[in-house]
Amino acid sequence: MSELKPVIFVDKDKCVNCHRCIAVCPSKMCNDGSGEYVKVNHELCLGCGACIEACVHNARRGMSFLPPSKKAKILSLSSLLPPPLTLRAGIWSLTAG
Repeated sequence: MSELKPVIFVDKDKCVNCHRCIAVCPSKMCNDGSGEYVKVNHELCLGCGACIEACVHNARRGMSFLPPSKKAKILSLSSLLPPPLTLRAGIWSLTAG
């Protein structure tokens, strides 16, 4: 089995281990809050973005693996979505536009 690329970046300096991300995660098994910050197990993460939207400390961001740099670029998940499509707490919705 090949290793999955990370899709969620966690800034350990901003994470206060409040577990909001764990509470909204549909997988529940991909977050580990037993340390100083909540880590993501990228092998179990669904990549839905619910944890990013739930984090009030801006400690989580979506990662993009798009060329040309071939390095992970840290982006806001909202910037990846075409308007009027939005993601809130893991639920896709159309907004009036």
